[in-house]
Amino acid sequence: MKISLKVLALGVLMMAQGALLAKDVRTAVLTTTPKMSCANCELKIRNYIRFEKGIRKVEPRAELQQVYIEYDADKVSLERIREGFQKIGYATEIVPDSLVKIKPKRK
Repeated sequence: MKISLKVLALGVLMMAQGALLAKDVRTAVLTTTPKMSCANCELKIRNYIRFEKGIRKVEPRAELQQVYIEYDADKVSLERIREGFQKIGYATEIVPDSLVKIKPKRK
């Protein structure tokens, strides 16, 4: 009986820890003005934006004229990310219906 209570308590503790560590990870797709026209534009965006706090992934696509961003909303807001783009000379618009909250993976 004592062993099953210990196992149950351990299981509850592990689940609580997982809930505390869950992050609010989201994705967004942005378009830029001026338009990206080459690999150097992609490189400039990737190299600068990836250092913004809370950014997990940056994938600029010049051929689609879009930038895919995965970020931790607990650390950075989408508005702050857009301000980062302004610092390097790009205005941004959010692609409609592109904002998605990613469910954390269970281990």
